[in-house]
Amino acid sequence: MSLPFKVYNFTSKNAKTLPRAAIIVLQEWWGVNDMIKQHAQNIADHTGAYTVVPDLYKGKVGVNAEEASHLMNKLDWNVAIGEIEQLIDSLNNQGYDRVGSIGFCMGGGLSFALAADAAKRGKPIQAAVGCYGTPPDHFDLSLIKDTAIQGHFGGKDKMAGFSDPAAADALEARLKNAKE
Repeated sequence: MSLPFKVYNFTSKNAKTLPRAAIIVLQEWWGVNDMIKQHAQNIADHTGAYTVVPDLYKGKVGVNAEEASHLMNKLDWNVAIGEIEQLIDSLNNQGYDRVGSIGFCMGGGLSFALAADAAKRGKPIQAAVGCYGTPPDHFDLSLIKDTAIQGHFGGKDKMAGFSDPAAADALEARLKNAKE
């Protein structure tokens, strides 16, 4: 299966592995930079899971906040989620039947959006973790029933409507409603 983006692959440098498990690491607004790659390697080392990072910006990396903001604002989340689902299908075809996601900043919101969309298509992922980011309202989080969810936010974050405490509280309410 040909994917619409480059995928960076990471395996545990330790002896332990977690069979049939894969974790998709979703980038911050900067793109796939050394920090995201290091996060992915650390996750692989600590979990033993096969860890992948899809390059949603297709080779572009923001070198300053203005450029990163431009790249993030140009990203069509619906298209990105569809492309990540192609990656999940590819992982499933390779024998990875336990797939989860973790994202940072923009990737945090994408992780939750992915969980909702995967559930919508009848192929829920096993876990979705977001580190300071929320998805747009048009993603139906009420569909997330069978996915373990975790969100991490800073109490002093000032990114209003995306990762500030009010946005985190609103996301928590949406997710609690989904689980009831």
